[in-house]
Amino acid sequence: MWSTPGVLPLWMKKFWPNPCSTFCTSEINSMSARVLLFLVIPGHLIFFVIIYMVEGHSVPNSKTFVVFYLLAGLIQVTILLYLAEVMARLMWHQALDPDNHCIPYLTGLGDLLGTGLLALCFLISWLLRSKAELDGISEPVSGPF
Repeated sequence: MWSTPGVLPLWMKKFWPNPCSTFCTSEINSMSARVLLFLVIPGHLIFFVIIYMVEGHSVPNSKTFVVFYLLAGLIQVTILLYLAEVMARLMWHQALDPDNHCIPYLTGLGDLLGTGLLALCFLISWLLRSKAELDGISEPVSGPF
């Protein structure tokens, strides 16, 4: 917004910014990143409840799975927001429009990360449940929470 394509503003000269500058400063991009991070948990909880209501008892509903699911969502969005910052700087430096060139990469990476992290959630939940069954401990089955 403040510079011509191919020329980064002075305060954005580093291609690999410190992750703290992406999330913890008073800049507009940092504040937007924090808002998006704060929306992850409520958004995923709403999504999980809708899936549970539609699919019923075929959805894993243990508290352990929900915690890992929410953690996976936070990890995914944190990585994507940081990479969006880095890629926007790199694309702008190459005089390319970040809106047109970053979005395909970020959506593909988001799909890959989301699928991998969700599979990891299922695996960890299954391993913890198997260990609990071996130890004779079982978590009561209830609704989505």
